[in-house]
Amino acid sequence: MSKLAVWKFPATRDDDVEDQFSIDMPRGAEILAVQMQHGKPCIWALCDTEAKKEPRNFVWVGTGHEYPARFYQGLSYVGTIQQAGGNLVFHLFEETRGQS
Repeated sequence: MSKLAVWKFPATRDDDVEDQFSIDMPRGAEILAVQMQHGKPCIWALCDTEAKKEPRNFVWVGTGHEYPARFYQGLSYVGTIQQAGGNLVFHLFEETRGQS
């Protein structure tokens, strides 16, 4: 029988928001929230603790940053964070291209 738990994953590498990054999460993990904790962006997901891990790809987009419309094809919105007292706002998207 599977067991579920909410797990936290850092949404950065080297304590800095990167445009693109990957996280190994249990297969089928359901993302619940993306928020700042102790000054660092984190993702919380409901996970099957016994499921095999697989890479999930994410991209941060800053408010006002322009991209061609095709950039957003195959991306699914996850959530928004604020940094520097709300002066920096980033939106997290998950790459869903090729996922079934």
